[in-house]
Amino acid sequence: MGLPSGLSVGAGVNYGFKNNNWTFTANTSIAGFYAYGGYDTKAGWIGGAGFSAPSLFPAVSPITISSNLWTAGVSYSEHGGWSGNFSAINISKSGATIDPSVGASLQYSIVNDNYESPAKLCHMKDSNFKTKDEMMADLREKGFMPGTKKINEFRYKEWDGNSREAGKTTGIYRGNKLIYLRITMLPHETTDMFYESFNHELIHAYDHVKYGLTVSDSYRETKAYRYTDRFKAKSTLPSDTPVYSGNVSLWDLPDYLVPTINPILKPKLFNISK
Repeated sequence: MGLPSGLSVGAGVNYGFKNNNWTFTANTSIAGFYAYGGYDTKAGWIGGAGFSAPSLFPAVSPITISSNLWTAGVSYSEHGGWSGNFSAINISKSGATIDPSVGASLQYSIVNDNYESPAKLCHMKDSNFKTKDEMMADLREKGFMPGTKKINEFRYKEWDGNSREAGKTTGIYRGNKLIYLRITMLPHETTDMFYESFNHELIHAYDHVKYGLTVSDSYRETKAYRYTDRFKAKSTLPSDTPVYSGNVSLWDLPDYLVPTINPILKPKLFNISK
C-alpha cells in the first residue's frame, strides 16, 4: 500500500513449487530507497536494503525505462551470507560478476464502454439502416463524419439475436494520451431508439476526449445512463457499476447530441443541436 514512486509499505507470503519453500517478507520504500526483511524456509532469515532510481522519463510519459545500472543494494540470508550490488556489479561470497541490463516498455490501454440498452434491437435487414453505408449517410445528414468530434471510426455490427448490447465506445491510449476513438452501433427497431443509444455513446466519446483516463468508469457510466434514463422511474445503470459521487460535473454533456422524441432533461442546461 502507498503511493507510486513515493512512500509504501507491504507484506508478502510466497510459496515456491520448484524448491518447495515458503517465504514471508515485509517491506517499505520511499523515493527509490527500499528495505525488506523476513524468513525463508530454505534460506533462513533474510533481509536487504538499497536504492533503485525511477524511470528516466517523467511519470506522464508512456515509456518506462528500467536498468540495474542505477541501482545499489545489499542483501543477507542466514544460510547464504551477504551479497551486494553497485550498478551492474554483483558481489557475493562466490566472487564478483558484471551483468548489465536495460529494459524499456511502452504502455497501451484499451478502454471499452459497453451499453446494455432496454431498447429493442433487431437484425440489420429489419432495421431502418440495413448497411453501414445507410447508417453513415444518416450520420452525415446530422453532421457526423469519420474524424469529427475526434471520433476516428464508426462501425455497424450485426445483432446476434440475444445480446442487449446496443453500442460500444472504444478508446485506445498510449500512456495517458488518447490515440484512437471508435463508436460501434447495433441495429435498432426504430431510428429514434438508435439515436438514443448513439447519444449514450457520444457522451462516452466526449468524456474520453475531454477527460481521458483522469475520470473513472463510474463517472462515464453514471453520466451516460443518467442522461439515457431521463423520465424513467428506475435507473438502468448496471448493478455492478458504482454510482459516481465525486466532484466532476455530471451535467457536462456535449452540445451535439442528436434530438430524439424524448425531451431532454432540464433543457436550460443543455444546448442540443444537430
